[in-house]
Amino acid sequence: MIVRSINDKHFDRFLKDFKFLFSRIRDEKGELDLRLRNDYFNLYYKGNSLAKVRVEKVPYKIMINSKFTHEGLGKISDSNTDSQYYTYSVSPDYLHSFFSKVNIQKSLAAIKKEHYNEELSLEQMLIADNLNRNDFFVIDRQVQGGALGGSRIDLLALRRQLPEQGNDYQFLIIEIKLGNNPELYEKVGVQLKKYKDIFIDHFDEFKECYERTYYQMKQTGVLSAPSFETVNIVLPVDACVVVFGYPGKARDALDSLSEKYSSIPYKQFRLEMLSLDELKPKLIPIKT
Repeated sequence: MIVRSINDKHFDRFLKDFKFLFSRIRDEKGELDLRLRNDYFNLYYKGNSLAKVRVEKVPYKIMINSKFTHEGLGKISDSNTDSQYYTYSVSPDYLHSFFSKVNIQKSLAAIKKEHYNEELSLEQMLIADNLNRNDFFVIDRQVQGGALGGSRIDLLALRRQLPEQGNDYQFLIIEIKLGNNPELYEKVGVQLKKYKDIFIDHFDEFKECYERTYYQMKQTGVLSAPSFETVNIVLPVDACVVVFGYPGKARDALDSLSEKYSSIPYKQFRLEMLSLDELKPKLIPIKT
């Protein structure tokens, strides 16, 4: 089964030892992102995994891409030249230094120098732009495992259609695409139909997993909204594609997609400059 949570045996220690990091992530207001996995978590920046931290025992094993490491992180305990990840063995009392603002900024600078996938960066923007909403939030990213096998979903959100639904939420599967991505013509439709069918066929598995994920994310404080301590995930399951940029190419692809997969909605975003007149401040007359 898919697991996106920390075992109860380790959870209290996890909350205590990483409390400072949860606070730092909140202060970044969406630029940094934390996602729970099976007894580990990933710390993300611009869709790139800045660190993978295993929490089942101490000292903690922290894996960082060799391209994002630097001397300030300390001594490498192990290196895997095949995957190009370095592993650091970090005791609880050294975590503050390891994840200091200086060290994080150095790693972020290294990520910025690398060529990164634009769509991964757009995922982070969508997450950050929808923080603190009660009706919609992203519960996971880069979702795979369990009934999904090796397939990977860009983003998984929970949404509440009506306020009177209380803490009842529905799954929304989201694929992020640039408008010039050829997958928009048909492949994304095949993907989303497949993912949606898997979630419906194995609904109880995903429901149990993500209700637990939500509860633990609330305990960390990283997920500040919604205000509910727990959620109840219900059917139906929905899926959509979110498209950024290149409106001309995107229009042709989305028209073709709509013909073949009319049940899959899409949301298209475009950056459109206002006229200079619209940018001028408007003067409001004051009645005397």
